[in-house]
Amino acid sequence: MGFLSGLRRACGIRRVRSYIEVPDAIYDSERSPWNCHYPHVSYFSATPLARLAIRAGFRLLRLVRTFEGQYPALERGVNVPTPDQIMFTGMGLHREREILTAFHENHKAMMIEWHERIDSVGYEHCVLWGAGAKGLAFLNAVDKHRRIAAVVDLNPGKHGHFLPTGHRISRPDDLRGRDIRAVIITNPAYRPEIEQALRAIGLRATVLSAH
Repeated sequence: MGFLSGLRRACGIRRVRSYIEVPDAIYDSERSPWNCHYPHVSYFSATPLARLAIRAGFRLLRLVRTFEGQYPALERGVNVPTPDQIMFTGMGLHREREILTAFHENHKAMMIEWHERIDSVGYEHCVLWGAGAKGLAFLNAVDKHRRIAAVVDLNPGKHGHFLPTGHRISRPDDLRGRDIRAVIITNPAYRPEIEQALRAIGLRATVLSAH
């Protein structure tokens, strides 16, 4: 609130339109606990984010979810006309509170489900694609003993280096000729790109979305 209030004071009497985009606590609670990591010190869902902006003195212009529903995106204004109809994708504070309250149990259930899914395929036949923050959180929760066959990433700057979990990061080409049956991804936004890369290296594997 202090941060938003400071921004509002800085706007003064000028006509200002501004934009905020943050990780969605609802999405992460229900579908992507891998997005819960230390750089994210605060989490907001759509309804409280909108209320906070209004309390700080902004006019709500538009609130939607972006990036495959992973982020609430808030467009707000100062001294600008308010639209007759505001696009709003909040689900209501009561429903949001129910989801957030159930986070702990949902998280435990997700961990059990993913251990069972990988066990059914075989850790030695599974690959995690994407050595970013979500991938790291997934490995830390599901593969602490580094049994998974490989972790790959398209970024050449990461190849040959290690994640804090001890997993070595490989090139996609390193999967050629290996008995890989499942590729786990933690961000659905990159699924088409990953599937294209899999076709390019001739790997026919089931893509499992961890979200």
